[in-house]
Amino acid sequence: MIGKFLTNLVLAGALAASAQQTTQRPAIAPDGQITEQRAAISRLDFMLGTWTGSGWMMRGPGQRAEFNQTEVVQKKLDGTLITIDGDGRDKSNPDRSIHNAFAVFTYVPETKQYRFQPYLPGHQLDVSPTVSDHSWTWGFDAPYGKTRFTLDFTDGSWHEIGEFSRDSGQTWAKNFEMTLTKAK
Repeated sequence: MIGKFLTNLVLAGALAASAQQTTQRPAIAPDGQITEQRAAISRLDFMLGTWTGSGWMMRGPGQRAEFNQTEVVQKKLDGTLITIDGDGRDKSNPDRSIHNAFAVFTYVPETKQYRFQPYLPGHQLDVSPTVSDHSWTWGFDAPYGKTRFTLDFTDGSWHEIGEFSRDSGQTWAKNFEMTLTKAK
């Protein structure tokens, strides 16, 4: 009987501690912040849908790889973020992945900044992109130079270029390009 009493006492204590932890979680974002996130993310509605096309990228000096690309762009979490799921396959061998990435596009009301978090196999970044009416850019610094990407949707297609600079952005060399059309 004492053993059962002690077991129940321990369980009651664990449940009380669990309930305390639940009530100490951060509050849900106020409606105003959610409304602000939705409005900011809606500026990127031009990207939504399934896109297909082709492109090329440099995989090293003199190593150009051509690929067929599919990008699926969706709003998630009640319109407060966008996911981008990209799959690029070698033009000559579709079983071989050339350019595979996943990204999350968000807006942070506290800082009034967009955040772009691309994930590649073995790599992840968190950058502040610059958003325009039908385009956006993002980039990052690396030990060997700077990289930037420009995505332009002005003519209804998805045209993206990637560039690299070894001299702190004084000169840029194109190392990636793709053009996609909306399939859905």
